[in-house]
Amino acid sequence: MNKRNLGGLYVVQIANTLLPLLTVPYLARTLGVEGFGLLSWTVAATFLVVLACDSAINGTAIRALAHRQHSSISIQRVFTATQLIRAILALVSSCVLWALIATFNAWNGSPFLLALAMLNVLGTLSFPTYYFLATEQSQYTAIHHLAGRGLAVILVFLMVHSPDDVAIAIALQSSATLASGIVAHLVRGKHRLPSYGRFSSRLAWLLVKRARPSYVPEIQMQAMGSVPVIVLGLVSGTAEAGIYALCDKLSRTGYAMFQPILQAKLPGWARSYKAGAALPSSLVRAPELMKLGAAALGAAIVLFVGAPFWITLIAGSKFSDSHHVSSVLQILAIWMALHVLVRGMELRAYVAAGRARHFWLAMRWGLLLQWVLLVPCSMLWGAFGSACAIALCEVFFVWRVSKSLGVL
Repeated sequence: MNKRNLGGLYVVQIANTLLPLLTVPYLARTLGVEGFGLLSWTVAATFLVVLACDSAINGTAIRALAHRQHSSISIQRVFTATQLIRAILALVSSCVLWALIATFNAWNGSPFLLALAMLNVLGTLSFPTYYFLATEQSQYTAIHHLAGRGLAVILVFLMVHSPDDVAIAIALQSSATLASGIVAHLVRGKHRLPSYGRFSSRLAWLLVKRARPSYVPEIQMQAMGSVPVIVLGLVSGTAEAGIYALCDKLSRTGYAMFQPILQAKLPGWARSYKAGAALPSSLVRAPELMKLGAAALGAAIVLFVGAPFWITLIAGSKFSDSHHVSSVLQILAIWMALHVLVRGMELRAYVAAGRARHFWLAMRWGLLLQWVLLVPCSMLWGAFGSACAIALCEVFFVWRVSKSLGVL
């Protein structure tokens, strides 16, 4: 594994996850439960668009680029095709989102805030993270992510002073990635970002065809950080949405510390397995995955036991029902450890081996179960019900993937 690339990935992860986390205590205390819930709900809605244009196709593009390192022209064509596919997916999903806004009265109050949050979509399109992962050059972009996120954090403290400043908070949170993407394109020669070349419809269709089996499950698994917030905002109010968003932010920050390791290993795994290769159970018995699972379990225990302390430290008196909030965080701590296991098995055994369709077949009923449980649990028990539904389905995911690989 390229240690410089891993270091760059961790800098990017820190910039995208830990730096914004510095603003969470300030925003939770300044905006209050309602304001923080509105901020979280708005960002969650547009994050679904980000997932639609950035999920599944990224894994396929990384695999395609990893096998074409010998040809700059081939890399340029894959890059061009992937960028166009992502732009089309962003456009279609944005239209769907705005159609929902126009349809449901509960969404009509925040079109301006949602428009500000769409800056994050433009940022995602402008910054081709998949390319730097595939070519193991993440160190070239780490400084831009760090600078963009760092500037956003500073401006939040300087410009957000009351619950009325929620629009400013959304704009600052959403524009950091866009700034990083613009800089990356301006210095493309220095940081080895390929230029756009001739578009190949055949290559684009091949990328879509290979990504299609994992597209829906990939989006749904990642969207589960946003969908509960949206559902809670609609059926239980922005206060419950804010409680869940705060706890989800903490648990996903824990998961994000493991994600760079999986991302750094993926190009090497992809080169090791041919498309259509068999899936022996030894794929998930690799020592690095065993160690990763043990570390994730330790992190979950720390988060579970210290839940009341973390909530008090971050949210303070604004989130007054500490027992309720702590219970939500404890359930999501269990989810965090299980999610690390699922993502590790998926990336190594399915994505790297080019068998995404098998992952879809293994997970389809669990993904459906998640939707069946999520909505009624959120309506009946609020944020706690959402957390229980997510964690319960993650248990099912681990069992189902393990069984499909013959581990059990």
